Amino acid sequence: MTAARLGPDLFIRVYPGDLNDCFAFDFVNGQGQYICTPEDIEIYSMPSALGLSAPVRSIEASMKFTADAYFNLGINEGKFKPDLNWETYVIPQGTTLRIMQRGHEDRFLTIPSRALNPANILVLQPWAPTQD
Repeated sequence: MTAARLGPDLFIRVYPGDLNDCFAFDFVNGQGQYICTPEDIEIYSMPSALGLSAPVRSIEASMKFTADAYFNLGINEGKFKPDLNWETYVIPQGTTLRIMQRGHEDRFLTIPSRALNPANILVLQPWAPTQD
């Protein structure tokens, strides 16, 4: 587990998630207690070879959006009950995040990558047709 300080009483904590190619992160206060994402923070993924910049949403925000959509269709009936003191994010390894917060310059955090198994690394060789 690793943490980066965003303010005197605010840290972003990154830890291995349950998915092999993802990490999880959340926000904690100076006492190490998890907290909801501060209202003045927005998080975006930076453009990469895999895609464009996009807003990063917590699991809870994503589920609330889905629950609200289903509720509007009369399907969910208010069954979504998140922990009001915690938000968790799941993000692919190697993703660089842009953290925007009022009154601060943008900050960037690169999510770690898990070590690759050398046995699974392919070495590209120039292709040459075989001579028969």
